[in-house]
Amino acid sequence: MFVGSSLTFVLALDNAPPGVVVVLINTSPMWAVVLAMVLLKERLDRYGLAGAVLSVAGMFVTLAFR
Repeated sequence: MFVGSSLTFVLALDNAPPGVVVVLINTSPMWAVVLAMVLLKERLDRYGLAGAVLSVAGMFVTLAFR
């Protein structure tokens, strides 16, 4: 399952426009936080929230200067 997931992710990165690649890579920490809250019933602490905010900010900065 991991191999199939990794393969499809690499194929998506190879065939996608650069803006989509930035969004795919930079939103992965945010999705990890969301999935941990939903699936594992974890509470969002200030470090998780800071990581998600920094991830989104980094995505906007990267897209603004391309």
